[in-house]
Amino acid sequence: MKKTAIVLLMAMLCSSAPAQHSFKKTADAEEKARRFTAQMCERLRLDSARAVRILDINRRVSLQMDSLYHLHLPDSLKRQATAGILHERDTLFRQTLSPTQYLQYDEQQREHRNQWKEKNRTGRPAEFIPSIPN
Repeated sequence: MKKTAIVLLMAMLCSSAPAQHSFKKTADAEEKARRFTAQMCERLRLDSARAVRILDINRRVSLQMDSLYHLHLPDSLKRQATAGILHERDTLFRQTLSPTQYLQYDEQQREHRNQWKEKNRTGRPAEFIPSIPN
């Protein structure tokens, strides 16, 4: 009887571990979505209605990206899937933001990508790269 109770207790504990992991993943995605939305609200001066829609989009994208990250796919497939997710996100942003806000967002994303590329190329953030005198 004791052995049966111990086995049942272990089974319950083991089965609850994956649920906790998925909750943590959701919490991380939620935090990323809130942080990105807060940055967008600050930089683009979003009103509350747009901020709510942007938060919903960012939540969806964060969950999709986290799910994709946890799949063990070849890098080429991950890049392809990521490009699709980001294209869909940008389409939804274009529909949600005003034309001026979307242009500002697009410019900020372009600058961020250039800094990221420069950092990965040199191993240092773009602002620490010494300029070459002419």
